[in-house]
Amino acid sequence: MTEDNQNVYLSHRLMVSLNQEPEVNLSHTSSGLATPMHVPQSPFRPPSASSDLSQSTRTRSMHADKIRRFRRYLEFINVNAVRAGGEDSDDADEFYNDELFSKRHETRYVQRPFAFGPKEDIEIEEGAKMAYDIYDVHRAQKLKILVQDEGHTIQPALRYDDALEMTKMDKILLRDITTVRYKNNICECYGRFMFLGCMSKILILKDEAAVEYLDTKPSFTTGVHREASTWPYFPHTINQIRVTKFEGRDVLNVCIDDGRYRMYDLTNVETGIDLPLIMELTMTSSVWGVDTRGSFVALSDNSQKVTLFHFSDEGVRFGDSLQLIHNIPDLEIVKVGSKTVHLVCTAISGELVILVFNTTLQTLEPCYYSSTSPLKLSLRELLSQTSPPARFSSKIEHRTQLEEPGWTVNYVNSSSFMEVNDPSYLGGRDKISTLDILQRSRILGLMPNHLVSSDLGGAAWYEAIHLKTHYDDEPRIMNRLNSFTDKCARIKKSYFNVDEAENGDFGLTDFQNDFIVVTTASKVGLYRAHRLICNADTGDMFEFGLIEELEFSNRMSIVKVVPELSAVITVSQAGYFTVFRLVKHRGLHSLREEYVFPSNFHDESFDISMDAILGLGVRKVDDQTFWLYFAYTDGSISKFELKENDYTGLDFALL
Repeated sequence: MTEDNQNVYLSHRLMVSLNQEPEVNLSHTSSGLATPMHVPQSPFRPPSASSDLSQSTRTRSMHADKIRRFRRYLEFINVNAVRAGGEDSDDADEFYNDELFSKRHETRYVQRPFAFGPKEDIEIEEGAKMAYDIYDVHRAQKLKILVQDEGHTIQPALRYDDALEMTKMDKILLRDITTVRYKNNICECYGRFMFLGCMSKILILKDEAAVEYLDTKPSFTTGVHREASTWPYFPHTINQIRVTKFEGRDVLNVCIDDGRYRMYDLTNVETGIDLPLIMELTMTSSVWGVDTRGSFVALSDNSQKVTLFHFSDEGVRFGDSLQLIHNIPDLEIVKVGSKTVHLVCTAISGELVILVFNTTLQTLEPCYYSSTSPLKLSLRELLSQTSPPARFSSKIEHRTQLEEPGWTVNYVNSSSFMEVNDPSYLGGRDKISTLDILQRSRILGLMPNHLVSSDLGGAAWYEAIHLKTHYDDEPRIMNRLNSFTDKCARIKKSYFNVDEAENGDFGLTDFQNDFIVVTTASKVGLYRAHRLICNADTGDMFEFGLIEELEFSNRMSIVKVVPELSAVITVSQAGYFTVFRLVKHRGLHSLREEYVFPSNFHDESFDISMDAILGLGVRKVDDQTFWLYFAYTDGSISKFELKENDYTGLDFALL
């Protein structure tokens, strides 16, 4: 048999082994006007036969090995892949593809309640099993069992001997202030200062005492302002306040309902309350989300797009994204490279999207930026020019569909996660078997080198932990953020496209340390930036009945990440908040609930306002202590202390 014939034979055998018909080459047949027959596709089909035949035997063999391994992986985790033909594409990543409405074969993944047969025995070397005990210095940890007494509050933190300490301090009362609900976070701290949005003004507090107002309202209101606003009666209300870094200096970002975005300089605020305006950008609609990195400013508004600006001494450049289904309340810059900028955003339609902007554009805008004087730039005027300026190109790199409206996204690096010594300290509802994960890594061919690492291997990237929360003690049907099919499809894409991911401006290894904390109306999730694979999620966080005035405030639209404490504070405007801990164990990453307030509305020891929460400010006291300020619509601010638990040297009883 010649080598070419052998290649054709191997390709034919590969497709037959996957229960699919081999493609027939009709290019040399005398079939007249005959139409080639439709060839059904397998869920695990390799690239087309024409490309297979042009590849080397080794490449086809490697791909066939991946197909075999992935099928074994699905069998090991009791998942069945079912081909569903003739349906609209359900691939969230391809939603904005031109072939959106084309009929094609899709794969549905179904979780089986139990294995249909005995699991394959996967051998793991003793060295890999014992690597954590041999090569890592750690102390024993064991989860404590809590018994809830009726009428008493027990915080989840008591389960863990390394939990944070949280203490209620005092309450600040602000008089004669006017606030408005249904905004993003409009409270922010910077050193000894606190900034609180009050309609169109920013109330500035120094050492918790009000000292001055900063008015952001323009000198007069135009029809353009009212057209852009969600509340034309008074279009100048503040939607979000955020402190970030821009060109190496600390700045105060203000998103306004009339379509304006303002940036103030915080450099000299400590020596005198002076906040010079750096720039004012006017968008086409109400501005809600903002982030800055280096010389880039990213904004989201009710045009349902993300707009990226770049500022330099040479000029101003910009570009916008595709229009999503609904408004985009939040965004965050994930990576800035030499040629691209990666952003993550979420929409009220439930879309969670990774955007990529190509920033290699050389054409400059006909306006110039100077760091010595405020820049005022109108996007509407730029777009209405006779010769509109060239813009950054952008694309949607990854997209998934959440089951609820998305409200916030926060980028977190793996270095901000606290290492724990036992998988039970990851905060999951179910027991986590490290041996099972090692076996899955063995099946996928992603085993770590146990001589230099105790990591559990590549299967840890794909592990989804359903989190145990205060109101989630009873067994229930899991209502995850993503569909099960979407989760499995993302794992498959990640596994089969490692080479492709490595060829971009940022490789797969760069994104393996990048995570996104996502909140919806009632749930929290932890996603990997690569392929948006969900590593941890909650059920409904709060189950209290709400009074009518708070029903529309029932959304977790306020989130703060404190990397120094590995802490994430999620806030529902309806009056609830939770403290999570970013934790990791041998390559597994998770969120662990430690505190929830109020844990019981009948608990008389906890007194908070029943008004909606406007915002959360976090003030750093030292590297291990932070003060949290929860601002309410009635003018009250509840103050808490959150600090590291110094458990070193203490004798904890291990139950």
